[in-house]
Formats: sequence, structure tokens, C-alpha cells
Amino acid sequence: MFCSQCGNNLPESAKFCSSCGRQLGGAASPGNAAAPHQPIQSKGRYRKVIKTHCPAREYEAQVSRYLQAEGFSIVTYKGELFWKKGKGILAGPQYISVEYQEYTIMLEAFIKYAVLPGVYAGEFGTTGIIGALPKIALRNRIQAIEAYITGIAAAR
Repeated sequence: MFCSQCGNNLPESAKFCSSCGRQLGGAASPGNAAAPHQPIQSKGRYRKVIKTHCPAREYEAQVSRYLQAEGFSIVTYKGELFWKKGKGILAGPQYISVEYQEYTIMLEAFIKYAVLPGVYAGEFGTTGIIGALPKIALRNRIQAIEAYITGIAAAR
């Protein structure tokens, strides 16, 4: 499979282009293409592609330990694996996906919002006033993961 944005050769299972960050599979909206290291908000989700200088899997254990220490656990949501924390009405569940592909790490994050306790209607990214406190907490966690990844990459 090839990226329609930059022509990069990709594995069939790729969700994002490891070169330009474009979302794959289906029609892309104008906001889906991004340069590496540039976050994008699409469909209520924060997404960022980070290039690494060593195999992306080398980051996996540390990122997993961090998320576990923050109280996240792995769940399946809409057929995909995510790290999830929370289930309350005031602090909707936070979801983080970390996908490792060769020398690229794709981060995705969002918050589900509640209409009733335990009943969730949609997704919010990490910006905007609605759900500001959980969004701030989620942004801080994403920034910590990004700082770890980019700090290790810079040290090499």
C-alpha cells in the first residue's frame, strides 16, 4: 500500500503514513495531513506522528510503564487497543493509543463525554472549553509521553 499524499510504501495494516502523517483508509479530510511532529485534531481526536532515531518498539516498555503508573489499563474500543482511564460523568474516560511502526510512533488521544453516568455519546479531542479539566490532564499525559520519546531520540 502507498500513501496518497507522499507515495511512501507502507504495510497494509498502517493507519497513518510514517512519512507525512496522513490518515490512511478511506477518504481523507483536508485536516488529516500533517508534517511529522505536528499534532492534528480530527474527528474529535488528537493525533501526532513522531519520527524516532531508533526502532519505535524500544520506547514501548517505558511508555507502557508510565501509562500503568498513571492508572491506565488496556481495553478494546471499536476493535482497536487503547489505554483507558476513568469512567465518571465529571471526568469522562481518557483514551490513548500508541502505535509503533519501524521508526515512527503514532499517538492518538481523546475523551469520551457523558450524557448520563456510564452513558457516553461522543469524543472530544484535547482542546476546547467543554471538559477542560480532563482535557488538561490528558494533554499533560500526552506531553509527558512526547517528551520522553523526543528526549530519547535527541540523546541518540
